[in-house]
Amino acid sequence: MSEIEISLIFDSFMKPSIQVFFIICKRGAKKFDIFNIPNIKIYVKDKSSYEIAKALDLGEIDIGILNMNIDTSNSLNVIKTFKIQDCFVVGEKYKEICKKQISLKDLVDRYPIILLEKGGNTRGDIDNYFSSHGLDVVPQIELSNVELMIEFAKRGLGVSCVIKDYIKKELDQKQLYEISIKEKIPERIMGIATKKDIPMSTAAERFIDLIED
Repeated sequence: MSEIEISLIFDSFMKPSIQVFFIICKRGAKKFDIFNIPNIKIYVKDKSSYEIAKALDLGEIDIGILNMNIDTSNSLNVIKTFKIQDCFVVGEKYKEICKKQISLKDLVDRYPIILLEKGGNTRGDIDNYFSSHGLDVVPQIELSNVELMIEFAKRGLGVSCVIKDYIKKELDQKQLYEISIKEKIPERIMGIATKKDIPMSTAAERFIDLIED
C-alpha cells in the first residue's frame, strides 16, 4: 500500500507553532492514534496565516490552522474555530506581583517585559493590545520561541506573555504564576481550515475527526 500523506500547516504566531497542535490535542475528546496507523505520514510546517491561506488556495496543503484575523471567506472552508487566551506570567522571583491586581501601565513601567520577536501574529496582537491602552512598549527581552519565554520567566528574568493553555502544567506546579491585569488581554480566535470545494483525503478527514470535541 502506498503512503497516505496529510500536510498540516500551523500559524507561526507561537514559534514553534506546533504548540497550537498541543492545545488542540488537549481539547480533543479522542486519542491521536492516527500517528500509529501504518502508511500515514503527517507533515507539519510553520508559516504565517497569510502564507497558510495562500498554500491552501494553491492546493499545496490539506489542512491549515490559522489566525482568524485574516479574510478566509473567498476560498477557504473553516471547519472549526477555537479560542486561545494569552496571559502574563512570572517565576518565583516576581511572584509578589500576583498577590493583587495590577494595571498594565504599572506592569510595563516597573518590570522587565519578555515578548516574542517582531514578525508574527502573536507579537502583532500583543503590540496592538498595548497600543489600545496608550502604551508603546519596548520589551527588555525579545525571544524567538515560547519555550525560551517560559524558561526566562521561570528563571526570574522578567514577565512573559504566553498562551495560558500551554503553561497549565507550570501553573499547577507553581513553576509559573499568572499576573492579574486590570486590562484583560482579548481572546484570540484560531481556525482549522481547508480549501473550499475541494474534497479532503480520507486521512485528512480522519485527522479532523480526531480533533473534534
